[in-house]
Amino acid sequence: MVHPQKKRPPSDKSKKHGSERSGADDRVQPRRQDATRETIESVVVAFILAFMFRTFEAEAFVIPTGSMAPTLVGQHKEVECPQCKMFFTIGASAEIHKTKGYYMPGGRLHEAICPNCRYNISVNHLLPFKGDRILVNKFPYEFGDPKRWDVAVFKYPEDAKTNYIKRIVGLPGEMIKIERGDIRARSGEKDEWKIQRKDPSKQRDLQILVYDNDYHESGLHKQGWPERWAPVAKNSAANSIAGWSEATGGWQAVADKHAFQLDLQAADGDLRWIRYRHILPDTADWEAAEQGRLELPDPKTRLKLITDFCGYNAYTTGGLEVEVDDLGHYWVGDLTLHCQVDVLDVQTGGTLLFELIEGLRRYHCRIDAKTGEASLVSIDDYLEDEQVLSTAVTGLKGPGTYQVSFANVDNQLCLWVDGRLIDFGSGCQYEGPSLPKPRDEDLTPVGIAAQGMSVRVSHLVLKRDIYYRSLQADDNQNREYSGGEWGNLDELLSEPAKWYQEYARHSEPAVFERLANDEFLVLGDNSPSSSDSRVWPNFAHPRQRRHAVPRSALVGKAFYVYWPHGVPFMNDGRGYGIPIPPIDRFFYHQDGQGRVAVLDPTDGKHKLYPKFTIPFYPHVSRMHRIR
Repeated sequence: MVHPQKKRPPSDKSKKHGSERSGADDRVQPRRQDATRETIESVVVAFILAFMFRTFEAEAFVIPTGSMAPTLVGQHKEVECPQCKMFFTIGASAEIHKTKGYYMPGGRLHEAICPNCRYNISVNHLLPFKGDRILVNKFPYEFGDPKRWDVAVFKYPEDAKTNYIKRIVGLPGEMIKIERGDIRARSGEKDEWKIQRKDPSKQRDLQILVYDNDYHESGLHKQGWPERWAPVAKNSAANSIAGWSEATGGWQAVADKHAFQLDLQAADGDLRWIRYRHILPDTADWEAAEQGRLELPDPKTRLKLITDFCGYNAYTTGGLEVEVDDLGHYWVGDLTLHCQVDVLDVQTGGTLLFELIEGLRRYHCRIDAKTGEASLVSIDDYLEDEQVLSTAVTGLKGPGTYQVSFANVDNQLCLWVDGRLIDFGSGCQYEGPSLPKPRDEDLTPVGIAAQGMSVRVSHLVLKRDIYYRSLQADDNQNREYSGGEWGNLDELLSEPAKWYQEYARHSEPAVFERLANDEFLVLGDNSPSSSDSRVWPNFAHPRQRRHAVPRSALVGKAFYVYWPHGVPFMNDGRGYGIPIPPIDRFFYHQDGQGRVAVLDPTDGKHKLYPKFTIPFYPHVSRMHRIR
């Protein structure tokens, strides 16, 4: 849902009329009555132009909820983890009534879970911020066709007075299937389902954090907790993880820089590896660490599959202290690795290799660090088959510092070097297994290897693609099914084979009836918590296709976040409220009884719940183009 923002557009300055220039200055001053009339005319014309601009060109809206997070955020709070120092955002829409706008004590946020280190953080005292303010361009849909993956504002089919904002994923004339988090489409019953790939620049912007190695679980590591990134070697030892054991003699950790370095002498011979292991602590581990009695676990018991965990939803609320949303149950195999590579020295044939695993397939990007030539390779472990998909020349050539990203998303491999997408042609796209199954190797799905070179890698960041959940409303009973139940999937994330058996029992794809020639299917980026085409009711205005948005309902394309929220400063970064009775209701939230809302009656400093505080400055870093 989005709310139109009422803004008074600036009026155009009227132009003064005068004679042609002759000499120093012979401008003619208008008579007073002419100036008055001109001013009135200018104001009238300005309002007419502003109205026409709002009607036909652009309009400002406010995002109230988090259905499009993290692309666009609604009412929210910003949190800094005291353990790993990660800064992140959580939704706070539960604290405010959706339609009436008053504060709801039962929806008050209590704790949030850090998406990086999974530490539980008290957030009940944090300031709330309103949602992003965005500009919506109406022009593209007046003279052109909406495109797949556009972020569009439209009139909600159940209530034309309400504006919604979602991402277009289904186009006119298509049948849409949501399967294993991906979007597939076809035009006819007998046509093949084809995966719908995002443009590389768009899918890179939509990535969701899995782990940032610059923000360590310091409180755990000081007591011996295993690092997620580590130098490893392939072997069959009993304590190996998916065939990998920690190794010495190759890569060395540079602890103060959260980096790994391989010297030329150690790189002589076979490839030397570092790998990411998805080792997740839980609340009990953190509590034990804070009490100084952490028991170091067998890494195998903490290794889990990467899931559709969304930090924006990871908070508890209400007197029952229950989670608003789950912490992720569905395996995500579409991953992107970002890192900085410092090539210190390189011999002829020196190789840098990046590996991403998804089910039975391993995807490699092999770069000859002497010549800059890169190869994309697909390896099928079941068939023992290796296939070079495509080659290209990159800028990673010889000693230097490079920013590298390697992605496997939507059956497409992408490589960026220093922000430039490397052109591999159509060879970077592949037709992988339509139903990939996770295996033990997916517990350690990312690796970096090198040989014949001296190199350092740092600023290691792992992200995942959006995972669209296969939810669908039952036309008869208006219930959710197809993926609405997950059994005990969360208990089986350390055992991929058992997880898949349980998943297969409960899950089925969501298939949507063919759209008419003027209809679209739309989904929210925050798939675990989005009211969209999958689950809309069909009562107020019964429709043949309850999931469809007609072309006539489209308002425009969202294109820019021009005001995220003001950042308060002074008073420990909280700013100051504006208590001016009896009009303090304009500055502070009220509860359902019309009383000024109280967050914590025992805390005089953080007692009231302000709508905003002063002074503040613009949150410039979050102003961005919407993709």
